[in-house]
Amino acid sequence: MQALKLLTVAILLSVLTACANNQGQSNFYKASSANVQMESEIIEILLISKVRVEVDNSQNQDKATKLGAITGALLGIGIVKKNRVAGGAVGGVLGGLAGNVVGATTVVDGVSLTYKKGLKTFTAIQAGLTCQFVTGSALMVKSNKTNARIQPNSECPK
Repeated sequence: MQALKLLTVAILLSVLTACANNQGQSNFYKASSANVQMESEIIEILLISKVRVEVDNSQNQDKATKLGAITGALLGIGIVKKNRVAGGAVGGVLGGLAGNVVGATTVVDGVSLTYKKGLKTFTAIQAGLTCQFVTGSALMVKSNKTNARIQPNSECPK
């Protein structure tokens, strides 16, 4: 029974470790975006609203499944004294299933930013916190015609 508790705790820790996610935030870039020229412009934020945004979580799901399987297999080998191969196999399968509990998508805090660009008014939805934005001037970075990131123009209290 103690071994089962240890297995459960180890799998949960590996699953939770895999869940850290900055995806979708306008001020988070992958290394491939560094030193790349992107068009940008100054916009005027008019309205900020809190929303929830569904983002892709398939990479974290894959990591959690693998970590769960490895952890389960190692614990299965250590727990089952008579047949370590069978213990490792069963532990690996159970750990992989437990790790697969992490969904392919996840919901994160987001903002709806209504802004003025020239004479037109637009709305952009992106991951982030309302405290990262204030009405007024902000920088919008465009990586293509449809992908624009409004950069935070405020900091959240610590």
